Amino acid sequence: MDDANRLGGVFIKTLGCKVNQAESRTLAESLLNEGVMLTPESVAQVIVIDTCTVTAEADRKVRKYIRRAVDSESCTKVLVTGCLANMDDTLTTAFGPKVEVIADKDVVRDRILDLVPASRSGSLPTPVSSRVRAPIKVQDGCDAGCAYCVVPLARGSARSVPLAQVMNAAIRAVEAGAPEIVVTGINIGRYQDGETGLADLLTAIAATGVSRVALSSIEPLDLTPRLLEVMATTDSICPHLHVPLQSGCTRTLQAMGRRYTAEEYRRRIAAARSAISGLSVTTDLMCGFPGETDDDWKQSIAFCEEVGFSGMHVFRFSARKYTRAATLPARVDPSRAADRAREGRALATQMQQSFLAATVGTIQRVCIEKQRGDGRFEGTTVCHSKMIVSSSAVLVPGAIVDVSVTGVIDHALKGKILSKD
Repeated sequence: MDDANRLGGVFIKTLGCKVNQAESRTLAESLLNEGVMLTPESVAQVIVIDTCTVTAEADRKVRKYIRRAVDSESCTKVLVTGCLANMDDTLTTAFGPKVEVIADKDVVRDRILDLVPASRSGSLPTPVSSRVRAPIKVQDGCDAGCAYCVVPLARGSARSVPLAQVMNAAIRAVEAGAPEIVVTGINIGRYQDGETGLADLLTAIAATGVSRVALSSIEPLDLTPRLLEVMATTDSICPHLHVPLQSGCTRTLQAMGRRYTAEEYRRRIAAARSAISGLSVTTDLMCGFPGETDDDWKQSIAFCEEVGFSGMHVFRFSARKYTRAATLPARVDPSRAADRAREGRALATQMQQSFLAATVGTIQRVCIEKQRGDGRFEGTTVCHSKMIVSSSAVLVPGAIVDVSVTGVIDHALKGKILSKD
């Protein structure tokens, strides 16, 4: 540790979405190629914080982590980048001279190279990320203009990563041994490079031979027949969709600036389930949007129960500066919004448990991610349910195994690996 501390190095802390994770991974790979060592946080000379600002809670977590990084004895510079760096000018002066705010992620690498000499040896490198799951950013920005969302202001208009660049990243991930590629972006359904849309992109990525291809969040109106066909007929594409709902009440959806009704959302999910065998669907649900009445909320929660998600992220409305929703009247009382959040999370747990219970007795293909302290192994199914695996053999991260599901434990499945005899 003394050598690592003396030689310095870089630690990258990623907060927020899968797009941030993909961007941080790309930065880390670039630094390693330059000979810069990635070290544990406790001995890093430079700490890079890739920030999120989607909610007030996200801002709070960023500020808490910046304070922690500033207090690190080994750290001489804290580089803050990402969405909050683009939106909050106060970060420049709020934490003292140790902190440097870099709004443009494209220049972070060069700034690090100025601060940390390359071609080091003897320090303690850490992996770029788990070799099990490789997030690849295919798209950035959004033009949807939802009333509550600050992301278009932080990331700009929609734009797609060229196909050749995506495929280079996919091939590198496969060559590095990643069994799963996660296709991610701010609005991936709008991917377009010439004649290549998202469905064609998925087909190309699957052709690399990667064991699993997963999609991050996709908007309901982007669940096209062509995309569903490709997902249904390509074995390596995981039968899982995360489709943000935000509200199951059409009146609230219209106030949010969402471009679909509750009935349209229902039809899109029904079509996806009809096309893709064994599909799991997860979602996001907001409560307490300005003007949301008790009746609106009851309609929303009933809609979620009817659709029957396998997982649901429930969160309270957070007024973000510069968004239309920040100035809307009829704010929901915070205690009422908190009650709705508790009700939504209780339903989310109930639906998840029902989905998991229905899986008991089946055989699931599982990607092993790590060994637990209790000697068992943890992985994910193709539907991205967590699986706790018992096995007498040692399973390495990235192994794909068939598991007989024997039960449900907490928020996960449990099972035994099938004998290959």
